[in-house]
Amino acid sequence: DNLKTGVRSEDDKQMIDQRIDEITTNARFCQYKSGDKNAAKELRSLRTKAALDDPEMTRILDAFLSETHEQQTSSISEITWRQRKIQVTNEKVRLFFLNLQEFQNEIKKQDVSFDTKMSLYESFLKDAVETLQLVKDELKNDPGVCIFRRP
Repeated sequence: DNLKTGVRSEDDKQMIDQRIDEITTNARFCQYKSGDKNAAKELRSLRTKAALDDPEMTRILDAFLSETHEQQTSSISEITWRQRKIQVTNEKVRLFFLNLQEFQNEIKKQDVSFDTKMSLYESFLKDAVETLQLVKDELKNDPGVCIFRRP
């Protein structure tokens, strides 16, 4: 706000706000990369807020979060489905399950608007369809898997 006191033009004030947002996001990302858990929460919160207002910022934050998620995916090596443990070997599938956990946490928050939740659902469902197709393609190419299909 101190930077904007001497500026009279609304365009210049908007430009200053945009630059501050970019710098703040970069600083939080650096904190996030260094292992700061609070910075991770702030980045996810920023991503949620940007989902409606700024598609470009959303894309940038998604790229940041995706990059660091890839480092965390090694912790997801198996899932339980129908009381069976299933090995998860594909990195993109691991990333999907990590994103699922974050999606569930974001949706539960009370301060998230309806439009933001809809945007989060849209993004999650798109990821789910892409991941499902990836798994189907892998199963088709795996000679050790026999899938029974109905006529």
